[in-house]
Amino acid sequence: MKQIRDRSNYRLLQGAIVVGAVSLAVWRYHLLDGAIPTSSSGEGGDFLTYLRAAQHVSVGSSPYQLSPSTDGHDFGYVYSPFVAVALAPLASISVAALWKLWIAFSIAVLLTGAGLFAYDVSPVLARWKRPLVLGVAALTSLKFMPTEVTLWWGNADALIFLLLVVTTLAIRRERAFETGILIGIGVLIKSWPGLVILVVLNQGFSKRSRIFAGFLSATLAGTLLFLPIGGLATLRSWMLVTLHSSSQPFISCSVWGAPKLLFGLSGEAKPLIVSIQLQFALTVILASFVIGLLVLVIRRSRNRSVTFWHVVACIILLLPVSHASYTLFLLPIMWTWISKFIAAPFESRVVTVLASASVLWWLSLLPTALWRGPTSVSSLIYEVPFIANLALVAISIIGESRLEIRSKVSTLVQ
Repeated sequence: MKQIRDRSNYRLLQGAIVVGAVSLAVWRYHLLDGAIPTSSSGEGGDFLTYLRAAQHVSVGSSPYQLSPSTDGHDFGYVYSPFVAVALAPLASISVAALWKLWIAFSIAVLLTGAGLFAYDVSPVLARWKRPLVLGVAALTSLKFMPTEVTLWWGNADALIFLLLVVTTLAIRRERAFETGILIGIGVLIKSWPGLVILVVLNQGFSKRSRIFAGFLSATLAGTLLFLPIGGLATLRSWMLVTLHSSSQPFISCSVWGAPKLLFGLSGEAKPLIVSIQLQFALTVILASFVIGLLVLVIRRSRNRSVTFWHVVACIILLLPVSHASYTLFLLPIMWTWISKFIAAPFESRVVTVLASASVLWWLSLLPTALWRGPTSVSSLIYEVPFIANLALVAISIIGESRLEIRSKVSTLVQ
């Protein structure tokens, strides 16, 4: 009788969380489906740029023939040619219909990523606790300022997010070649995910040659498939645009962007004080600190999935142009510590601190006003995401290192 009651309660909990997640997704969809993108600097701007480039591809032209506007807000097509090629078959559909489809697809992709993470950690959880992780992942991914930025612009970050989650599944299952392929696919969608290949330098990763083989196979195969469509000229344009885009005049949540915004005349926000010396000094300090964290992760960490997300987070902090939406890729760090806390509440003081710090990080990035306002707004407000991300990454890496040390000591004592 008790087993029947427990099974019934579990299904009720599971059903309630699924209904809640779907309701949240519908709410998020209806916040954005009313507008029709008309400008690359307005709602759906990135999506509209993808679509216009896809229209060029559909008539046999290069996506990089998309000319920038004269108002200074549009830089032309600065993304991967493969995104434009993938959307080319849909180029004839109306913008309004395709925008609704793109929003629904992006939200579904985010929820799929949340669901896959919950599924991946479920074996170490009691049965009734598994839906709780799904609920946390769904809530925090859809009710989040960086998610709103991602969906508002209509960019491909949600797809990259899912790809990275799937990569961690391959890593856990020691599918080395598939891991490399997934990282290579990330390069074809957006260039920076290719830097995640640094994770193989961690001593916990075996079969490095197979990971590299998968990585090179995906990137080369994608490039060869594209050659008949775009030719060498388009590939050359892609490389040049990628290099040029590393100096976009946008607010950047990185070790390079924060000092420039806080102490330089960026034109994007009001600096705290204009000082080249302070800007240089802070850049050196922040870059050294994050690189030090990255080295610590690569040399000391043993948990491969946690290592993966820590490497992703350090790369986000080190990118020349790191948009607010990239904060989305730090969510699995929070999910990791919350799932560990749910598995064994208050059993480990370190895990409790890490889970609490993660929740505070998420709460600090709930206000959507953080990323909107005139250039007269203090630069410190605009760099709240960077400060929060830096704090979370540092606490998580140091905390995970401490857990590793305790585990070693415990093993030696036994």
